[in-house]
Amino acid sequence: MHKLRTGSALDFPGAKSIPHDAVLELELDVLYPAALENSISEKNAHKINARIICELSNDPTTPEADLILVERHIFVILDILLASAVGVTVSYFEMVQNSGEAWDEQTVHTKLDNKIRGL
Repeated sequence: MHKLRTGSALDFPGAKSIPHDAVLELELDVLYPAALENSISEKNAHKINARIICELSNDPTTPEADLILVERHIFVILDILLASAVGVTVSYFEMVQNSGEAWDEQTVHTKLDNKIRGL
């Protein structure tokens, strides 16, 4: 609601602003880097405090950072293998529906589940 009212997430009551780079250093179960290529590099990979990284953009992790994350036993779900598959598939479903079909939410979930499972 705050963003809808103000147009920004800034100054959310009770929230503390942190610098962009500090977001990657938060203690998390899962970190979702999105929208920025090479946001995790050899310069900051040793500061990552997440158990899992689920890449939601193209190449958010550099090859050098990948090596550091492997050494630190941080599991990375690659954008090209799994993380982006759902978004791309649902985008395809939207394109199909633009040709005159309209699916309810349950139909989308069923079709997505079947597609991901290879059925």
